[in-house]
Amino acid sequence: MDTVEIKLKMLTAGELQRLACDMLALLNEDWGTISKSGGVEGTNKTRKGTPDAWCERNDNSLVYIQATGDPAKGKILEDLNKSINQLKKLNKNNGALCIAFLSFDPQSEEIEKCKSVAKDNNCEFQFYSNAEVSQYLKEKYPELLIKYSLIESNKKVNDQLSTIISTIKDYYSHLYKHFCDYSSSEVFLRLVEAESNESRIIALNGLKRKMAELGAFKNEHFSYLEQHNLLKNIEKIIKTQISFNGTIIDLPEVYTNVTDERNQTRRINQCINLLKKIKKINL
Repeated sequence: MDTVEIKLKMLTAGELQRLACDMLALLNEDWGTISKSGGVEGTNKTRKGTPDAWCERNDNSLVYIQATGDPAKGKILEDLNKSINQLKKLNKNNGALCIAFLSFDPQSEEIEKCKSVAKDNNCEFQFYSNAEVSQYLKEKYPELLIKYSLIESNKKVNDQLSTIISTIKDYYSHLYKHFCDYSSSEVFLRLVEAESNESRIIALNGLKRKMAELGAFKNEHFSYLEQHNLLKNIEKIIKTQISFNGTIIDLPEVYTNVTDERNQTRRINQCINLLKKIKKINL
């Protein structure tokens, strides 16, 4: 899941209802004003009742909207039955549209059951899953992403990435300087080097943690990085990282890798190139 999908799952019930009304109104220009019957005006609080929101279409048919973040089995069908019962009381079920607006991705079995129940009652059932809502927001309605805090500002994301990359670059420079003081990788196995080796291991583990942080950052902000053409740069940095398992036995092999000027230059340049691209985005 990307950042938007994760944060969508974290919306409160009131926020999800408001988002449903905002997005569906933009998607359906033939709808009348959507009444938010399930929300307390001016707040993110909700009130009990069916539906959460509703409106009338140009053909005078009703649209009932139920928004939920509850993935419990049967919850979608339960909400649909409540909507249908309410519509029947008003004698407005014929031609009505019942919508499930979800902050999760439902099971196909329950969705098919909902479609069947709606058809048996002369109305239509539609659903918007987490994945579908996220896609609409990213591709068509980015203003809603900002309104509901589903994305961080570009500058905040870029600053965070710049800090990670700058730290990785500093680690590489630090390690190169201290490993190049020696002419042979075997020196690291001598007892006299124990104290120095401890500091080298600390630095290597620090680099390893920072690389893990970069990997997590890539997964969290995948869509943003892909959109701004930063993803391939990050993948190159991850691919060419120094392999280290955390013990002194690995130091001779690390020495060979770190002191290879070609590898060192490539790693540093990868960091510099990415930092330049980030800076251009911020301008």
